[in-house]
Amino acid sequence: MGLLVSTAFNVILVNLSHGSASAFLPLRSTPPSSLHNRLIIAMANERNIYWVRMRLRVNAPLPSLYPSWDRYVEDCAKGWRDGFVFRDIAPIATVDHEATIPVVDLDTP
Repeated sequence: MGLLVSTAFNVILVNLSHGSASAFLPLRSTPPSSLHNRLIIAMANERNIYWVRMRLRVNAPLPSLYPSWDRYVEDCAKGWRDGFVFRDIAPIATVDHEATIPVVDLDTP
């Protein structure tokens, strides 16, 4: 799905999920000449229920490139990889998002 989204919208898609992290690049378009014009969208899958948009730090390394990209990329799109650092990133730790509300007794002074 990541390859389809990145190709359809000409964006770099970063998928950060529990147990894995991957970067997806477009397969069929020439990249913008400037790195600053390449839109990076980072998404995290929370509990396999919903997606949350994440904000990456400037010049942060991207997770490993999705393995099938090299197999399916057209020659005109190979430049999308230039200028970025891809590396293995540890899986995201599980975060407990259960709301805790303190109990307040209004009868005590």
